[in-house]
Amino acid sequence: MASLQGRYREAERLADEARDHAHAAGSPDAEVVYLAQVIVWAWARGGETAERFLDACRATPEGRNNSAMSTISCLYAGRFEEARLSARSTRSLLDHIPGPPRLYAFKLLAEAAFVLDERDLAADLYERLLPYAGRCAIGGGGATAYGAVSQSLGLCAMTGGDLDTAVRWLRSAVDRNRSFGAGPYVAASQADLADALLRRGDDPAEAADLLADAAATAERLGMDRLGARVEALRATVPSDADADDRTLARAVAVLGAQADRGLLAAACDLPAERFLAALARAPQPATDVTPDEGRADRLRAAEAIERLGMHRRHRNELARLRLAALPLGDPATAVRATLDAARAALHRFDPVTAADLCTAALDRVAPYGATARVWRAELLTVLGTAQAATGDRSTATQTLTEAADLADLTGARAVAIEATLAMPLDARYEPGSCGPVETRLRGLLDAAPAPYRVRIMARLGADALASRPGATSEREELVDRAVDEARSLDDGRILVEVLCAWHRTVLGPARIDERLARGAETVELARRHDMPANELEARLNLFTTLLTAGRIDQAEAELHRYEDLATRIGEPLFLMYARSRRATLATLRGRFADAERLAREAYEAGRSVTPDAKLLYELQSFARALARGETDHDACASSVQRTATAYPLVVALIMERDGRPDEAREQLRTSMNILDMALAGFELYTLSVVADLASRLGDADCAAEVARRLSPYAHHVAVAGTGSVCTGSTARSLGRCAATTGDLDTAATLLRDGIAADRRLGALPFVAFGAHELAAVLFRRNGPGDAAEAATVRAEAASIASTLGMTLPDNALSQAPDRVALNRHGDSWALTYEGRTSVLRASKGVAQLAVLIANPGRDIAAIELAGGVDSNDRMQVIDETAKLNYRKRMSALQTEMEHGDAATVAKASREYDAIVRTVKRATGLGGRTRLASSEAERARINVTRTLRQAIDQILAIDEAAGLHLHAGIRTGTRCRYESG
Repeated sequence: MASLQGRYREAERLADEARDHAHAAGSPDAEVVYLAQVIVWAWARGGETAERFLDACRATPEGRNNSAMSTISCLYAGRFEEARLSARSTRSLLDHIPGPPRLYAFKLLAEAAFVLDERDLAADLYERLLPYAGRCAIGGGGATAYGAVSQSLGLCAMTGGDLDTAVRWLRSAVDRNRSFGAGPYVAASQADLADALLRRGDDPAEAADLLADAAATAERLGMDRLGARVEALRATVPSDADADDRTLARAVAVLGAQADRGLLAAACDLPAERFLAALARAPQPATDVTPDEGRADRLRAAEAIERLGMHRRHRNELARLRLAALPLGDPATAVRATLDAARAALHRFDPVTAADLCTAALDRVAPYGATARVWRAELLTVLGTAQAATGDRSTATQTLTEAADLADLTGARAVAIEATLAMPLDARYEPGSCGPVETRLRGLLDAAPAPYRVRIMARLGADALASRPGATSEREELVDRAVDEARSLDDGRILVEVLCAWHRTVLGPARIDERLARGAETVELARRHDMPANELEARLNLFTTLLTAGRIDQAEAELHRYEDLATRIGEPLFLMYARSRRATLATLRGRFADAERLAREAYEAGRSVTPDAKLLYELQSFARALARGETDHDACASSVQRTATAYPLVVALIMERDGRPDEAREQLRTSMNILDMALAGFELYTLSVVADLASRLGDADCAAEVARRLSPYAHHVAVAGTGSVCTGSTARSLGRCAATTGDLDTAATLLRDGIAADRRLGALPFVAFGAHELAAVLFRRNGPGDAAEAATVRAEAASIASTLGMTLPDNALSQAPDRVALNRHGDSWALTYEGRTSVLRASKGVAQLAVLIANPGRDIAAIELAGGVDSNDRMQVIDETAKLNYRKRMSALQTEMEHGDAATVAKASREYDAIVRTVKRATGLGGRTRLASSEAERARINVTRTLRQAIDQILAIDEAAGLHLHAGIRTGTRCRYESG
């Protein structure tokens, strides 16, 4: 203990006494123990004590035959080549050194390896000493104590060139030796630590301070050998200015001349005043740094960033420094730093940086082979997420699939789930198909832990099943369960993610009150947990819900908050949504030029990050054309994908706008099943488009079906998706349906409600359309006061249309008011003709007559009036003889049109057009004769009979009205009412 604490004179006296007593007792170990103690003093003091040690080694067989002592004695005698040979031979005997003195012998040899620069011996000793890092080296049952083992570990690491590890162990040795009260070994550890710091190029001030303390201890305890070493090290300490300049130059070489000043200061790890002084001297970046030194510099800079608490501010630099330092440092720590930086970049909406970091890390961990599999899976997951965020969905899918497969291979289930959750949906799969994402999610669902389970259910419901027709109930059930289970987890971030998925799923009008409440909750939770992407998604959903509910002021305020946050973030996708929703409101208000500009800005912002940007632009162009009363065939055709369920409806719309009403009507009727398959959030918009088309085509059955579905939402606003299109009040669409079915009283009431609702929205184009349609209904109804009201609303519609540059559609406004009207009142019908009103009993013929009167000038199939379904039992509409006669007559008419006078040409043209229409109705593609079903023929016969019976009933009550209808009604396979 006296030797351990530096009381050497006392230790020598006690050792001599102990040797004498041992000899007197006849102990065979007397000289061995004495020799072991002398070597400790010789190491610490040198000088005369070292000579004494050498004499003892030469005088005793134990000293001559002990390989470790032989190595030390040659070293102290200055015979370095002999010492080197002895050390190398000693290496082969390490396994045979007996247990009790093992640490003591290893510690002696570690110093010898350091002095002789024997790296192989140092590496062997390091591995053997490592399990005892926290101990004190004791030899011979306590005969000797040689200080902390961590000091020897530091010397071995320094011998092998691993200066960072050496510094770490030697700092520990200083502390451990202090705890042992071992003053000499504290000083020795300080000298060794200063040596390592100087070799590593650290701040020389710390090294100088350590050497000053060691020198003071050496002088006080008479440690000549340690004192000499300290003086030699002091001679290598550069001046502060030179050292500071060198430190800064190497930091600049590592981080770049444009690096943040705080980051440079952290890498230099200098006091503030010395760093600023070196910065003022502006040393040039070091160019003589070896690759090993460069890696060490990068690792030291990374550790300084972490030590000084700057890692949050400099995540990217920290990750790059740790990666560039490999193989120095811990690869797992480098991967963790990279993942942290990449996820933070994604949180900042910087997917390019995230992808660059992950790509660099994948290259750096490649040499680690199987050990790096889980690291690769995690890095690939974040890389794939970044690729999806940049719009490269195909590459993202490949990357994330590789990540999930690799994670499954290594048993990293959590990573496999994260990779699958991040997979974008594959656009190659048709709607309704079971794509790979859905398959993977379903495979993971049952065995997933609760936090992942709710996220999987949410992703399945919101996204994976979104395009599957008829899956609405299943989707809503999944997201409802996900929300309920997420609330029980008490994890706010997961709840936000699941609530956002719920909003993407529950978009229809049926649960609008629930959407309003959960929308506000989601916004607040996302803001509280600093989840800006989710906050933006929640605000967009809330805007849509408020607009659907008709709360236009609140909707605009929410959109304004969305725009503020999107602008601060600057992410193109969010800017696209902000501009496009402003375009929606501009179209709604009739500011068409602004709407076009905003839609174009939205497209430019989003086209580089999402393939939906063009589709959104075309949809808004189509909506803008409709709001102006114009036709944009290209935008109409591009507004939905050809694979979408709504595409047949678009085809019908184009046919109607092209002047092909019969084909459009047939297309519409065959497309009505889309009402059961409309995408969530598009229900009201789809119904409003079908209502418009059914009204234009005079299809009472389609109009009645639309009215049945739309009636529960008469006080709502028709909005598509998350606000990409708005067509005003649904009451107006219901009014058009009522007018088409002949219920003019209900039509007038609903159209007035729609006009009032659109006024509250500021939706002037739709106010104009509603007023225009109301005027037509009032003209047709022709009741008391209708003419005056019709004139007023007609004038308003014309004024708004003129101001906004709209084109109002051709309808009854261009005709004189109908002289006859039929309106149902309970079980009876009211017949109004030239101001006179009569009551008719209800009958099938009267109802059919009302449909024809409600759609003047339009052909309606008898089978539609009869409510029948066409059968497969068919016969020719016209035979070949009739077709031949038609051709001959058309040839004669062409001759008349070429050579006749003006009157003859006009008459021949009318007859020619009539024949063309007849032949077109009777023939199909390529001129093939159409077949009429026996059901259609029966309908023609029955409808003709019931219409005649109804007209006869009217003749008996109002002869003039009956004669008017007798002259105006045309019957056959297609029926028509001519009001003129």
